[in-house]
Amino acid sequence: MKKICWIALLTLSFFLPVLGDDATSQHAIDAWLSDCLEKDPSTTGVNACLGQAFEKWDYELNRVYRELNGRLSAEAKAVLRETQRAWIAFRDRELAFLARFYGGLDGTMYRNMLAADRVELVRRRAQELASFLDVLQQQ
Repeated sequence: MKKICWIALLTLSFFLPVLGDDATSQHAIDAWLSDCLEKDPSTTGVNACLGQAFEKWDYELNRVYRELNGRLSAEAKAVLRETQRAWIAFRDRELAFLARFYGGLDGTMYRNMLAADRVELVRRRAQELASFLDVLQQQ
């Protein structure tokens, strides 16, 4: 029963809209992921969708970083670069921990939980950087 609850929670989290300026808005990547998960809700299908979502969010993170970097002063660019390098080191250590944590658990659902956590980690950073762009665009 506990496993079923975890799977339901994991799946539900991808169907909830991402809150932004408009509480009903959903990022295009999250909408794509929801559609992908609906098409193939099998363990293998979910893992494949999450793998692709990770790549899409990583691309989005890099796109937003470049855009933000292009709008900052030289001093702010240097700080952003240092911060991003520190975040990348954190990301790599966090992903290593998650792989060891979920890798030590029995059950195929833990592969999907690892994949979901990977997506969320990169998604969250992309949205953090995007929020700075939002501030700059409001000026």
